[in-house]
Amino acid sequence: MTHWAGAYIGEEWVNGQNDCWHFFRKVQREHFGREVPVVDVNALSVLSCAQAIDKHEERSNWVVVQSPQEGDAVLMGKGKHPTHIGVWTDVDGGSVLHSLEHAGVCRQKLAALKRDGWSTIIYYRHT
Repeated sequence: MTHWAGAYIGEEWVNGQNDCWHFFRKVQREHFGREVPVVDVNALSVLSCAQAIDKHEERSNWVVVQSPQEGDAVLMGKGKHPTHIGVWTDVDGGSVLHSLEHAGVCRQKLAALKRDGWSTIIYYRHT
């Protein structure tokens, strides 16, 4: 049986339409029945992304967890502050489905994320 995440692989990244946050919202709505609000952020600005993730009121609806489950949020950063978001999938022993500017939607295991420089990885679950 094919995992639902496979249908998204290869979708184009589009700032303000299918960037990481908009893609995360779409997956939460379509597969987990959660309406996650729009965050007005310029996905091309690392600073704008970091500030939006840190200060947005939606963050209060999610709690940090140590072991991710299907549908959990995965916040990532190439420094100490998260600047990117994806969705945890239980496929192939666990991986992150996310939308990247130069790659579009892809699914990566943790080892691949770390090789790509994502040194900060934090899991959040909707409360």
